[in-house]
Parts: sequence; C-alpha cells; structure tokens
Amino acid sequence: MLIMIIPLLLATTAAPMTPTTALATGDVRDAWRRPVHTDEVEAWIVSGKPMTSKMMGAPHWSVIEADEGGNYTIPKGGWGLFVFESDQDGPALFDASAFGDAWINGLPRGGDIYGNGNTRLPFLLRKGRNEVLLRSGRGTPSPKVWTAKALAELEGTPGAPRIALLGTSDQTLPDAIEGESFDEWGAVLIYNVNTEPLVGCWLDAEVVGLVTQTPVPTIPPLSFLKVPVQLRAPAAAAGEITMQLRLRDSSGTTLDEDPLSIRVRTPYQWRQNTFRSNIDSSVQYYGFVPPAEVSEGVPGTVLSLHGASVRGGKQASCYRNQPWCMLVAPTNRRPYGFDWEEWGRVDALEAMADAQTRYDNDPSRAWLTGHSMGGHGTWNLGLTLPDRFAAIAPSAGWRSFWTYGDHKRYENDGGVQGMLRRAASPSDTELLTPNADRFGIYILHGDKDDSVPVTEARAMRKLLGTSHSDFAYYERPGAGHWWGDECMDWPPLMDFLKQRTRGTGGDRSHLTFVTVDPSASSQCDWVTIEQQERSLDLSRVDLNINRVEDSIQVVGTTANVSRLAIDPSHPDIGAERVIEIVLDNQTPLTVAAGGEIHLSKSENNRWVTTDAVDPNTKNPARGGRLRSAWNNNVILVVGTTGTNEETAWNRARARQDAERWWYRGNGLVEIVDDIDFDAQSEPDRGVMLYGRADSNAAWNILFGDSPIQVWQDRVRVGEKTIEGDLAVAFVRPRPGSNVASVATVTGTLGPGERSAATLPFFFSGVGWPDWIVIESASLRSGKEGVVGLGFFGSDWALKRGDSAWRRASTASQAGSVGSHP
Repeated sequence: MLIMIIPLLLATTAAPMTPTTALATGDVRDAWRRPVHTDEVEAWIVSGKPMTSKMMGAPHWSVIEADEGGNYTIPKGGWGLFVFESDQDGPALFDASAFGDAWINGLPRGGDIYGNGNTRLPFLLRKGRNEVLLRSGRGTPSPKVWTAKALAELEGTPGAPRIALLGTSDQTLPDAIEGESFDEWGAVLIYNVNTEPLVGCWLDAEVVGLVTQTPVPTIPPLSFLKVPVQLRAPAAAAGEITMQLRLRDSSGTTLDEDPLSIRVRTPYQWRQNTFRSNIDSSVQYYGFVPPAEVSEGVPGTVLSLHGASVRGGKQASCYRNQPWCMLVAPTNRRPYGFDWEEWGRVDALEAMADAQTRYDNDPSRAWLTGHSMGGHGTWNLGLTLPDRFAAIAPSAGWRSFWTYGDHKRYENDGGVQGMLRRAASPSDTELLTPNADRFGIYILHGDKDDSVPVTEARAMRKLLGTSHSDFAYYERPGAGHWWGDECMDWPPLMDFLKQRTRGTGGDRSHLTFVTVDPSASSQCDWVTIEQQERSLDLSRVDLNINRVEDSIQVVGTTANVSRLAIDPSHPDIGAERVIEIVLDNQTPLTVAAGGEIHLSKSENNRWVTTDAVDPNTKNPARGGRLRSAWNNNVILVVGTTGTNEETAWNRARARQDAERWWYRGNGLVEIVDDIDFDAQSEPDRGVMLYGRADSNAAWNILFGDSPIQVWQDRVRVGEKTIEGDLAVAFVRPRPGSNVASVATVTGTLGPGERSAATLPFFFSGVGWPDWIVIESASLRSGKEGVVGLGFFGSDWALKRGDSAWRRASTASQAGSVGSHP
C-alpha cells in the first residue's frame, strides 16, 4: 500500500531522507505551447556538465530553506536542486509534488506540475551524493526519498525490502447502481521498487467470496504503471461495496493488499462510469446523469465538457435530471488533460459512444456544451466535427490558445516559422468557423468574467452572429467566471439544445466544409476530404446539390484538396442511379450512384474518378503528425544494442514518456526491449522507438525505408546530412499496417538525445509537423535552433512534401548541413 505518506509517520518510526542541500534559480525559462523553448538550466543539463560548485556559485542560484512543513519555494520559471546523501545504494522512492519535469541522478523523469500529489518515482539510490533537479510547478514541493527498507517499516513489515506496492491514490473507479449486479473496470497504480522487472503478476479483487483475477502487464524496473483491474460483485445494496485487492506474484504470493471501496448510487443519481479506451486500453471514466424518472420519449445526449482542474464527476453533479436527455461528462483524460484537443477530443467521443451503447438514446439528438476550458472544447470539438451535433453551447469559453492569454503565434514567413505555425493550425478554432452552419449555436458568458474575458464571446458573436441562421447569445449582467451551476445548467441554454435535431440545420442543399487535418476531421455529412495537397493547411469544399427534373448534380469548388469522396446515398442527396459532378469549373463527371464515389486530381490538375484511397498513402485513418503513433495501443520499444550507457538512457527515456502519458492522459503503455519486440505480432499497434539506427535493433525493421535516419554523430534527411548535437523527431507509417504509425523522438549521442528529453511532446496546443530537426543549442537560441522541419507528401515521400530549412547565415557550428555523398 502506497498512500499519502506523511500522515502515517505519526504511527511509525520509518523516516524518509530529506535534502542536505537545497538551491534554486530565478526565472530561467521562456516556454509556451511551442516545440522549442529556452531554459538555461536545461541547457546546462543537456550539455552533460556536472552540477559543480562553480555552477552553483553563479548569480542565478541561491540557497533555499524549507518551511515548517518541509516545503520549498521554487520561483516560477526556475529550478530547484536537492541533494540527498546516502550511506548505501539500492532501490528507493522519490516522493514530492508540485514540480514540473525532474532529473534524478542525470536521468529524466515525469513530474507533477499541477500539484496533484500523486507522483512518486522509483529510482536507484547511489551511495554518496544524489542529485534531484525539479522544475517549478504549481505549489511548493516537499522532496523526500524513501529507501525500500524504510517503505517496509512504513508498511508494518520490517525485514525484507518492499519491491512492489499498490498505490491507493489516483484510482479510477466506477460507481455501482443499487439493486444491479456489478461488472466494471477500474484502474490502480502498481509500483515496482526493484531493479528487476515485475513479471507474471495478477490482481485479485474479492468481495463476499467472489474473486475476480486480472493479469498485470510487465512493469519495468524502477517504474510504475496504472493497470486495469476487473471488478465484479453481486447486486449492490445502498452505501458502498468493499473489496479486498491483492497483488500476487507468479507463484501466488501476496506482495501487497488494500481494501477498495465502490460507491453505490440510486438509479437516478449522477454516477461515474468507466470504459476501456481504444487509444491505449487504459481505463477512463466519465460522469453520467440519467434522464429523469418520468421521461419524454427516447432521450437525446448532452455532452458536457468541464473546465480546467474540474473532474468529470463534478461536472455531472452540476446538472439536474432532464426528461428529454441523458448527460455525459467526460474527463479530458485528466482535469487539465489536453484542453479537449487531440486525445482530449477522442476521450469525449469515446465517453459519449460508451454511454450511447449502454443506454437507450436517439442518436440524431446529440448536443455539445461546456464551461471555461470546456467552452473552448465546445468550439474546437464542434467546429472540428460539424456533423456530430445538432447544436453547441459554449459557456465562458475561449477561442484558441493565441486569443486567450495574448500569446503570439509564429510568423507566417514562408520559412521555418511559417511551417511551425502551420503545424499548430489544428488548434486555430477560427479557421474552422465555416463549419458552423451545420448546427445551432448558443453562447453564454458573464460580462464581468475575470478569468476568460467576455471579449472571447463577443469576438465569436461578431464573426458568426450576423450571418449564422441559428444563433443565440446571452451575456449575463454582473456575472463573473463562475456563478453557480446555472452557468452550465442554464435553462434557456438547455431549452435551445432540446429544440434542435441533427441533420436539419442550415441549407441542406449547400455544404461548406473545412478541415486542417483529415486524420482528425475528414467527413461532414456526405463529403469526405481524403487527402490534402499541403498537410495541415486549410482545406475547403463548397458544394451545391442541384436537382433538375430526375437528375442530381453536385457542383462546387475545392481548395487544398487532392482526393475527396461523395456519398450519393446520403439523405441530403438521395441519388439512386446517376449523379453528375462538376468541380472547380471542370468538365462534368457522370457517375453511377451505386456506392461512395471517389475522386482525385490527376497530374494535370484535372478531377477524375478513382478507386478507394490507398491505405499506404496518407488518408483519414493515418495522416502523419508526430503524436499519431500513440493512437493505437502504443508499444514503447527500447534500444539495447548500443553501449550500456546508451541502453540505460533509452530505458530512462521510455520510462519518462510512460510517466508523462500517465500524468497527462491517465494512460497505459507497454515497454519492451528491441530484442523482444515481435514486429509480426499485433501489427496494428502504434510504436515509439527509443534509440537510433545504431542502438535499436528494431530500427531497420520499422524505419528501414525512411528518408530520415539518425546515427550517433549525424542525421540524414533525404539528400542532406547534418552533423552536430541534434534532437530529431519524425513519424512514419508502420510497415504491414494500414492504420498504425511509428515515431521516435531521439537525437545524436550526448547533448542531442538529452535535449530530446526536454521537448514538450504531450503538451496540448504544441504543433508538431511530420518531422523536425532541432539543435540542442535551441535551449538558449530558441526558434533559431530549428535546423529543418516539414511534412511528407501524400505518398510519405520527402520529395512530394513540404519542408523548410534554416538560412545558412544563422547556422551554428553545431548544426552544419551538407549534401549526402
């Protein structure tokens, strides 16, 4: 059992190690939602220089003291250095909260930037000096180190060191319903405080003699995973179900056990449901409000998105039961999560799909609303997927990262900055406003909102209010950001949703649809944009349905579209035999209406009919973007064919990403060594490689035909060879799969690969292209350290894609570029 440790000290003699030295810097960081940032301390870390007394004597470091509770203040944008002296080496557990990224004895780790208090990091304690670097977070950390022996004493089992522990914080648990049998999924943390992997374990969940067993995935040394556990119980009575959860090893020996409490709700109370995510098989949850006991026919579904720091259950509790709808309150994977973009958007859709599978509902009556960050999510989700909802209703919502907070975007300079700007375009809500005609819009905002300025709502009213055919706006006089449950469960807003049905809004004989990323949004009603001419640039179709006697004609224009599909059987078209298509004022194409019609641009830029899109090219199922490798039950493959030091680094990087994914996305990953990776098994899983061509045995299997290659001392991008200290990130289609991708965030030996560990891979709003090469010196030079970046073409070739390279005049000696011999 591993819980909040401090209160237990009152009842035990077990004591943690505390820092013998603590220092901190002032603000040394300039970072926002961008792939590159500056940070003086990270620049020092990646250089490989030791934390010397000379460095500590620099003006920006100073000694800091703990307060009475053992908490240290690290200035915003600064770092803290905490030294622990030990008279022995061995496995230990670092315990702290309220810190960003961490480096423990020179290896990168995850953090707890929001101060959740759930992050505990197993590591190998050295005899003598141990250095822990913590970047500032929200709050004041109280860093401690627990040896395995001290953990055993803490648990009341002195003697043998504890090697495996159940975590009782950060559990994901469902509610049971009074009078109904219970068979659901939960998830709990398991810590491996040992230098060997935890293999072949399982979890027992026991209640009144009923035991349910769940196998535990292998947990690498000195790490942790949040693992699924199946929970079953007979019909529940009021109150709660108490289970006993036991972690057993492969021989059946109990390694740890804890009670587990399941709350029991009445049939008409809001509740918490869980499901297994298709992203990574993790257990996620959402709040659910059932329809009122006396209902009005088959209910619709309201999808309600919470604000920052709010949980899905809390969001659900703000709503009353309605006779006409059920309400689903997903959790963005975490209270902060991904700002309802990318994985946050998928989580919302998965939660809604789970509820609509469980409960009777009318799929044509689906609506979207949300407050604050959830208001932004309402804009982004609704405009990205315009045919999913009958109406949307943002409350106190902000438009985009650049309008909320007054942050500047990269310049559209036609070069590196322009390409970085383009990579972030999926977060640009205003680009997608042409999609708004497909649904009704109700905007709610307080005119005294001091968190999200009312100017955000007024800007959208100015943009849409005069032209939209189904638009309502209410500005609450005197209201701030939060004015009680009514700022979400606002009767006029809810009534507006109730009156609307999907597929009836706007002029159904006309369709305007835009997208910047077909892998996130490719379809609106009867048209699908299958491929772009320029990745992540705005694509648009404006199409009209003309009916002349017995014939049907689709006429319109396209922009940045190289392939599209039309479904003539859609109710808006209703073609039974023949349809005529006229695109971009070209010669009409007469096509039989027997099935979906696929069209592509020929080499002379003429539209022609064609077969279905080749899955080996970019398409809605797999369209590039670096983070897409994490969408299909990703497996992290660690390179072990280099030196021992390289292997240790690769293991640390995989562990760091697993910890970040857990923290940001409540996620689950599998980590395997390259020599144990079976490329033929489960070929549709995404893969993340750690190492390089010369240190990962799976590299040539998965990246053998990649135009980008990385070795210890150089990087090759097509015809160019680049030498120096470089971080490299790119994505490719996984060989043998029509859906999965393979990606890596790596670098040349030393500073290059260490700087890769500082990249904000999981941070929402950060725009990643298909590939990017960055100098480690970027930690001081910022965007000037970007050597090159770009997007592959639709055929995944560099030649047909777009790229931008740094001008030679700004090139540093650390990133020389030459032609490949």
